[in-house]
Amino acid sequence: MSRRRAFTILEMIFFGAIASAILIAIVGLLARGTKLFELVRRTSGTQVDLRSVLETLSEDAAEIVQFEGTGAMVDVASTLTFDIRSSRAERGIPAGKTSVRKISYQLTGADKLKDVVRTVTDTGGSATSETIVRAGVASFKVWPVAAIPKPPAFVLAPGDAPAAHQAGATPACLVVEISAGQEVAGGTVQLDRESLSTIVTKLWCRNRVLELARGALK
Repeated sequence: MSRRRAFTILEMIFFGAIASAILIAIVGLLARGTKLFELVRRTSGTQVDLRSVLETLSEDAAEIVQFEGTGAMVDVASTLTFDIRSSRAERGIPAGKTSVRKISYQLTGADKLKDVVRTVTDTGGSATSETIVRAGVASFKVWPVAAIPKPPAFVLAPGDAPAAHQAGATPACLVVEISAGQEVAGGTVQLDRESLSTIVTKLWCRNRVLELARGALK
């Protein structure tokens, strides 16, 4: 009788240990699943932010007629500015009205993940601003590239090269590096390898390139 009771106690201890191990494993899987879900959520949101910025900037880049400043690399925290010739509808600008417009992009906000604000100033008009991304971009850098005449063709050079400011040179493209992330659950910002995505791409000034190809640069 006492031997059976002792054996039962051993069984309870053995199966209790197994149950504890299973419970710990389940808790670990749940925690890992929660972290994975949070990572997927942040990654998805980050891709949306990157796409929003790049799609908007790509439309502007296609219509660039002039870089502002020296043409050197621009950290958008200090404002990226250029001129476009466009007939697109903007806030306060009806569609079909072709005009030269000053476009600027800037990172704003005190947190590590900042807003991206785009401002349009029409010729003789007032400036209008819109926030493309809210608390989603960590860094945003742009390198202007110019097309420089070198008969019988053109060559590409950095936007701040002396030849890029000579007669006949024109904007060719923007090389863009942008890093974006998302707030973690609870509203805190965590910038690490898991929460940041960086993309480097080239956005062509298509209208200028087409004008070059046609020999009708204006």
